[in-house]
Amino acid sequence: MDIEIAKNIILSEVIIMTKYSYKLLLTLVLFNVGLFFIATVDGQDIEESEESEVDKGPTSTDVTSRKIITLNLRARGGVQLIKKINSVKIIGREIKNHDEFKKIWYIKFPHFYWEQTSYRKMGRSYKNLRAYDGEVAWLHETEPELKYPVALGKEKNVEYDVLSDVHGPFVDWEVKGHNFAYQGEKKVFGQPMYLLKAKLKDGPIMWYYIDKKNFLIRRVGYQEMFAGELVDADYFITKKKKVGNVVVDMEMQHVVNGKVFKNVIYDSIDINVQINPESFKIPIKDDGQWLRQKTAK
Repeated sequence: MDIEIAKNIILSEVIIMTKYSYKLLLTLVLFNVGLFFIATVDGQDIEESEESEVDKGPTSTDVTSRKIITLNLRARGGVQLIKKINSVKIIGREIKNHDEFKKIWYIKFPHFYWEQTSYRKMGRSYKNLRAYDGEVAWLHETEPELKYPVALGKEKNVEYDVLSDVHGPFVDWEVKGHNFAYQGEKKVFGQPMYLLKAKLKDGPIMWYYIDKKNFLIRRVGYQEMFAGELVDADYFITKKKKVGNVVVDMEMQHVVNGKVFKNVIYDSIDINVQINPESFKIPIKDDGQWLRQKTAK
């Protein structure tokens, strides 16, 4: 391990133990999950991501990565506190080109995900639901016309399996089968970060930018399909808030190929809410039931 890194880790441990008051940074890759840092202006160029190379990712985890992950979990409040979170309900908004989409998310341990989107366009109301029951990711459009729910396929199953990890990828990473490789120090808008490259088991390669001072994740990079092509994407945290004894992300920006694509705003977050597991299962295609619902509308 680099001597300078070792010094910073030892110093940061003392700072965290004596001064650090945050209990938990809840990472959603929501989207995910995971998630970032620094507010930017819509349309402003953002530093290019480090994840442009296409490879298989790390196959083992080095000592420096293990140490940084341990310090990140400590900074977030400790593994025991994080594991007490069983479910999350989020009410918020996404803003794209001045269009607003109202959102509701439910995420439940171990791998349940539910996301409702509603918006108005050209005087009409639209609403759809995306969910994952731990095995099948599915889509159900309910407005303006009620349609049959459809399974989204294997690739989306992998994506939603990552999004549905309410504890984040660092908790029990060895049990989950993830691997991390330390990539040195990088700057995000002038702030020094440790960079970890990750290969999530059966999932994508991710890039975690971790604040050198407090070991919180400030930016997450990855690649995604966008308008039919594979592009570099990032999430940056722009606002945080303490919810009870937990510090969570409240606002973030989704950046695609160096341009701000959308802003995500969480208006409220509730932890350990009661959620019926049946809500995550794809509805049964009952022609008679669908006909009655459509007639009632």
